[in-house]
Amino acid sequence: MRWPSIPSPSRRDLVVFGAGLWLLSLLLAGLFWIRGASWLGTALAGGIPLALALVFVAAPPARRPLYLGVSRLFYPIGLAVTAALLGLLFWGLVTPVGLLRRGMGADPLRLRRPAPGFSLWSRSADPPEARRYFRPY
Repeated sequence: MRWPSIPSPSRRDLVVFGAGLWLLSLLLAGLFWIRGASWLGTALAGGIPLALALVFVAAPPARRPLYLGVSRLFYPIGLAVTAALLGLLFWGLVTPVGLLRRGMGADPLRLRRPAPGFSLWSRSADPPEARRYFRPY
């Protein structure tokens, strides 16, 4: 798999990413605690993102590598989710609409054979004037 070139993140991107780490730690710890997980599981689920957020705040030089590392770590997941959503959209929306139109008699590609004696030739437009190509707009 070829990794994408991630542009240098702006200061705003890094601030949003750091805030997201804080929120992720709270969310994961809360979910594990509500589900009744052991204290160790809850501490790990909330502690790892919290530790990353603390490193993110305490060591500004580590922000960019941490951001790029997490981006590269979750890149394959993003590809899989994107492909799944596009497939779901196509098979769940585009295909049924096409089948419904086809069932109602629509023939946008004109694949149905016309009546005998009818020509499939269609009249084309006249070619444009040659001087039109020399006009810039």
